[in-house]
Amino acid sequence: MNISLRIELIIAIIIYFMCIHHMLKLKKLELKYSLLWMFAGFLMLFFVIFPQVLEKMATCLGIVNYLNGLFSIVLFGLIILLMYLTMLVSELSSKHRKLVQENALLEERVRKLEHYIGGSRKND
Repeated sequence: MNISLRIELIIAIIIYFMCIHHMLKLKKLELKYSLLWMFAGFLMLFFVIFPQVLEKMATCLGIVNYLNGLFSIVLFGLIILLMYLTMLVSELSSKHRKLVQENALLEERVRKLEHYIGGSRKND
C-alpha cells in the first residue's frame, strides 16, 4: 500500500470519527452503539497503519491478494453487524407491540371508569 493511499485513508478515517462524534453530540447515536462503530474505526486505522498484519491474515486464510482479504473481512463484519441490528429491531418491535397492547387495555379501563363515574353522578 503506497504512502499517498495510506494518507488518504487516514484522513477518511478521521472524518469518519468526526461524523460519529457529531452524531453523539446531536444525540442521534447512543453511546453503546457508537462504541461498536468506534471499534470498527480503530480496526480500520490499525489495518491502514500496519497493512502487513492484513497481508499475513490474508495469507493464512489462503487469499492471494490482501485487498480481497480486506473486502472479505469487511463483508463478514457487516453481515454480523446487520444480524445484531436486526436482532435489536426485532426486540424493540416486540416491546413496542406489548406497550401498545398495554396502552389499549389501560384506555379501556379508563373509559369504563369514566362511564361508571358518569353513570353514578346521574343517579345522584
